[in-house]
Amino acid sequence: MSKATMGRLDHSDEINHSGQCNEASDASHDSDIWVKIDLGEPSSVTGIITQGAPYYPYWVTSLSISYSLDDVSWIFVMECGYRKVFDANFDMDSQVTVVLPRPINAQYIRMHPVTFNIIPSMRFELLGVKHTIE
Repeated sequence: MSKATMGRLDHSDEINHSGQCNEASDASHDSDIWVKIDLGEPSSVTGIITQGAPYYPYWVTSLSISYSLDDVSWIFVMECGYRKVFDANFDMDSQVTVVLPRPINAQYIRMHPVTFNIIPSMRFELLGVKHTIE
């Protein structure tokens, strides 16, 4: 498993060329693969920016998103009663912005690759704001 910092947009590890957030290729056949982000506190998430691997032809072409406040109960982003599948990348370098249909309140976000090129690999950033209590 790669370090979390290697999954950031535009990150590249010049030393070992492993700047992607992906599992071993055996995991690419697992239908329950995902990457989880802990925001540290509840936040309003409005979207995600995705990007493929920096040195290899690996990227996620579509994904679904689930979220949670407690890391136990998970809710998928839905559309017309079905899990929403968002278009993602078409190459390894371009950044694609996925805008959620409405902001979600969550501390934890999971991105579930649905389709991908060779193996599921992505760099990403979340869009939104942390909640503030006054």
